[in-house]
Amino acid sequence: MSTMHEALFADFYSEALPIELPELSFMDVEGLVGAGEDEETAQPTTDDLPAAEETVEQQEVRTAAEREYLVRQRHYADLDAQLSCVITDDNPFSVSPTMAREVKAFRSVVSRYCTMRNQSVLGIARYYSGQAAGTRKAYKPNCNDFYCDVELKAKEALTPNLFRLFDKKILQEFGERWADVPLSLRTVIESRVGLAFARARIFPLPRYFS
Repeated sequence: MSTMHEALFADFYSEALPIELPELSFMDVEGLVGAGEDEETAQPTTDDLPAAEETVEQQEVRTAAEREYLVRQRHYADLDAQLSCVITDDNPFSVSPTMAREVKAFRSVVSRYCTMRNQSVLGIARYYSGQAAGTRKAYKPNCNDFYCDVELKAKEALTPNLFRLFDKKILQEFGERWADVPLSLRTVIESRVGLAFARARIFPLPRYFS
């Protein structure tokens, strides 16, 4: 002991008795490792470790599921494309992308003809020089030109009997009872007149009026 401590604390040291302490073993030292460490320095647990990589079997299962999902989505897209081409109404002038060109020509042109005739009164044709501002050019067909072209091309394409039917159901009744005509006759008229419209470039309509 230090003599300085004995001089300062004489009463304490005069009554002190020596004791013997056991020596520490390796087991005692192991128990002290990690004691008192905070959360930042704590050893990582199994939850903190990164997830194990997929096995070959797990990868195959996941790949098969992804492939099945993609195939199903492709089938749905094909089905939507097919359904978009199906006529879902009873309008005899409905047009489908899968129709023959002459049928689309007939239905598109006749439908426009009937709509325009129902909305306007046929008057005297007026042609403008196109030189004044705001007037239409002479070479662009107007409504009256359209009416005449439709009627003339239909008359040229049909026999007298078929044209009388076309005249009554389309030109006079504006297609209101076109669905009452037998399907066989409608098919013949649509094919012949639609082909005439396409050859005369009445169809497509945007190109005709441009």
